Amino acid sequence: DRLMPLINQIGNARNLSYMFYKTTIDSTEILDTINYANNGLIYDYCFGECPNITNADDLVISPKTSSAVGMFYKCPNLTSASYMQIKVNGSVSKMFSDCRKLSDISELDMANVKDTSYMFNNCPRIDEMIEELPSSCNNADYMYANTNISECEFVDVLFGSSNCTYEGFISGASGMTVR
Repeated sequence: DRLMPLINQIGNARNLSYMFYKTTIDSTEILDTINYANNGLIYDYCFGECPNITNADDLVISPKTSSAVGMFYKCPNLTSASYMQIKVNGSVSKMFSDCRKLSDISELDMANVKDTSYMFNNCPRIDEMIEELPSSCNNADYMYANTNISECEFVDVLFGSSNCTYEGFISGASGMTVR
């Protein structure tokens, strides 16, 4: 509430990197109140390590965005990121990395994303993969490393871009069987 007078004064915001990093903010809805620049938006670590963020459900990240690296990095109480529209025209590397309570990533729309490396790394409650990677993806290294994924059907998940790298894609996933 004390932030709103400041937020209202922001005009044509482009770089929101670390804007709410390690704060007590409890909702992503504050992003709806900011006036944004036309393109090249950056959300790197915007909500990183925010203990009161519990969900990112229904959040829309505009295709005007070029980077959302670590946007929710190490949010200790984030449990759900369902129905998000992640239309970043660039990197979402480490977006949810080390969110140890994150379990629901259903219905993520990731059109345009180019880099999903380490996206769910060290999220031990993730036990299912997203339906498919976008064809624009060129780096999915360690995307699901150290999760609770126990089964991977590569045919269903990995048919996006033929130029995509998958080094360590499911490294350290517990009980892994590959079909």
